[in-house]
Amino acid sequence: MDYKETIKERIKILPEQLKAFVLDESWRRDAEKVGKQFNFDEEKYASFENEIFFVLLCFEPKTDFAENIKRELGIDSNVADIIAEEVKKNIFKQVSD
Repeated sequence: MDYKETIKERIKILPEQLKAFVLDESWRRDAEKVGKQFNFDEEKYASFENEIFFVLLCFEPKTDFAENIKRELGIDSNVADIIAEEVKKNIFKQVSD
């Protein structure tokens, strides 16, 4: 099974509210705002968006998000924590309440 099929299968089993949120893709606009706020280049932004997507699809726990972006974006812990807080407030909170 390739990754596109894996994603399709995962989306099918998500709770309805989360599925609608992921498919609506409005979260991408919020992610783009955060990426611009922290001056991500194209490559870093792609990794950043992927990490958000992995959490939304429940491939990665939200609790690992800061550590994952620290590693994937090559940023220090303090910056990763600040970014993670922005994402939590602007994206994850919309589906975790």
